[in-house]
Amino acid sequence: MSFKPPNHLNLNDNVSNNWTLFKNQFKLFLTATESEKKSDEIKVAQLLSVIGPEALSIFFTFKLGEVSSLKFDDVISAFDKYFSPKSNVVYQRYLFYKRFQGSGEPFNNFLTDLRKLASHCEFGTDEDNMIRDRIVMGINDQSSQEKLLREINLKLEDAVKFCRLVETSRDQVFNIAKDKIASVVDYNYQSSSSSNTTPATNIKTEDIVHSVKQGNHPKHHKFRKFSLKKEASNGKSPSNTPRQNSSVQTQYLCKKCHTTHSPAQCPAYGKTCFLCQKPNHFSVGCFKNRNKPTSVKPKHVNDVLLAYDGDEEFRIDSISNKQDKLAWYQTLCVNGHDVNFKLDSGAEINILPKHVIGDIDPELLDFVVKLK
Repeated sequence: MSFKPPNHLNLNDNVSNNWTLFKNQFKLFLTATESEKKSDEIKVAQLLSVIGPEALSIFFTFKLGEVSSLKFDDVISAFDKYFSPKSNVVYQRYLFYKRFQGSGEPFNNFLTDLRKLASHCEFGTDEDNMIRDRIVMGINDQSSQEKLLREINLKLEDAVKFCRLVETSRDQVFNIAKDKIASVVDYNYQSSSSSNTTPATNIKTEDIVHSVKQGNHPKHHKFRKFSLKKEASNGKSPSNTPRQNSSVQTQYLCKKCHTTHSPAQCPAYGKTCFLCQKPNHFSVGCFKNRNKPTSVKPKHVNDVLLAYDGDEEFRIDSISNKQDKLAWYQTLCVNGHDVNFKLDSGAEINILPKHVIGDIDPELLDFVVKLK
């Protein structure tokens, strides 16, 4: 079996790393071809024949003598001194300490880069502890960071195992949620196609909003799926529409949260009212407001909570499709698409129509939010 030698040494970009990679590849090539036990003259000749013309020109500037009399290790050492001069430890540690996990960056990529950076920092026997600390301080998941900080005698292998498990479980939850959405849409499509009337439980893909939220709810309430049913132009409530299948739960307008949902799926469950400080209802459904005239417009969402693993919530007072002539608007370029934003210095987040999100980045449609 013949083995292909490594490519020429790349003298562009990070030459030190390129040389280290080339050197390791060449040593593996010698082992694979059973050439490592051959004479130094043959190994030096093999090295110089594959290293490339630019690096060969650099070799001749070393003035080591005749190639036939050179030791292989001496030639390697000469290249090491040329391509890998003594690094500044202070600067290398600066690069290590400022390394944070990027948004959407896999944890294994983050860990590998930390190990590479640490190898130039001369941490010695304390290298594992320094990598452990950088993982805790540099991961982009605040919830995981808090859990790691609670551990008194945290070891590097325990931190790595935990972060990998969190990343894997999060991916699995997203896949499960997608499968559930596909099942609901397929079931309701079959139900509607077998009847002339449209059941209230028919859910379109664009109407489904799902979330995974960590809170104080019982385990069977931890993973929920809500649907926003677009009302007919006659303004009738979904509860007025006859049920077509007894196995599908009818949605109704809840007095505690003033949203439409299925039984036992009230988003106000476990929440505290801002008016009376009592649990399991929103202020819009508080008894103190019972005597005040209220109007609920089914086409508008009055209260939106964005939930994710980290227990941080963002509140939006109202959403309307009417454009305020007195408000300030500015067209901004988002991922190559022009989007008209309303300028509001007091807003924490912005709400965009689903078709706009799909134009900007279809993958954003996979993120999970809870609408309340």
